[in-house]
Amino acid sequence: MFAFPSWVFEMRLKHIEVFNALMSAGSVAGAARLLFVSPPAVSKALKMVEDELGFLLFQRVHGRLEATAEAYALYEEVAKIPPQLAALRTLTQHLKTGDGGHLRIATLPALAQFLMPRIVVSLRERGILTGIEIRARHSQDLVPALLLKQADIGVDFDFGHHPAITRTTLIDAELVCIAPSDWFAPDKPLTPDVYCSRPSVGYYPGDPVGERIGSYARNNSPAALVDTYAAAAGFARQGLAAAIVDPFTAAEQVGRGIACFRLTERLPLRLSAFTHSSRPTSIADAALHACLQETANRALQAIAL
Repeated sequence: MFAFPSWVFEMRLKHIEVFNALMSAGSVAGAARLLFVSPPAVSKALKMVEDELGFLLFQRVHGRLEATAEAYALYEEVAKIPPQLAALRTLTQHLKTGDGGHLRIATLPALAQFLMPRIVVSLRERGILTGIEIRARHSQDLVPALLLKQADIGVDFDFGHHPAITRTTLIDAELVCIAPSDWFAPDKPLTPDVYCSRPSVGYYPGDPVGERIGSYARNNSPAALVDTYAAAAGFARQGLAAAIVDPFTAAEQVGRGIACFRLTERLPLRLSAFTHSSRPTSIADAALHACLQETANRALQAIAL
């Protein structure tokens, strides 16, 4: 195992700064100017470090300060320390502001398309400059991505649990209907019968959303079968079908000839963030959670029903 030389522990950082300044300037007065201190302060610090080390670093020859052989030997290593300290200060500042590296987020295609761009803007406004990588995944693929460390954070609706995954609830919401604005009464919640009276989008069997919408999935001849909220929204936007989607997808569609409608049957939806249980929460993670909550709340307000 590598052993640090004893002088590393005996020389304090201030002493290292003084030593570096003396080696660079070649005189006490020059070192004092570099350090913005008085010459006596430099001389005092030099004496202290030489006393601690037990040997001389400089000698006066004909009134000039000359480095000893021991000083030159130390300087080869000491010269490496200031750049390392500067890098350490930069890293700690980045970590303090959440700019600690790269954040890989796995989320549903609809959230990747409609919610995540707003999240990145919000993070930038908070001064979080961490690199963001968005990976669109279906719900069944999020847990494997976290377990295999292919993603740092998953953002999904709370459809299941895994013992190795930690869940953080962000916001509780409900599924809603989007459809051409003249299809349904704007102030009347939709019953399953009324919803199914119009062409509607269906979800594939076994899809978490398809299982959750229950009696609203009674239409035996859906206009199309899809596997994402974003695809369902596309059919509604073209006036082809009504669709039951998450409120964040709905918020992006309202105002383009598309309206959002409440349902008589409450279909709860919980937006959550998921991480591997072994991953410690970073400042960037906490900022992401806060931005998700704020952005999700704004989306709910935009479609206030």
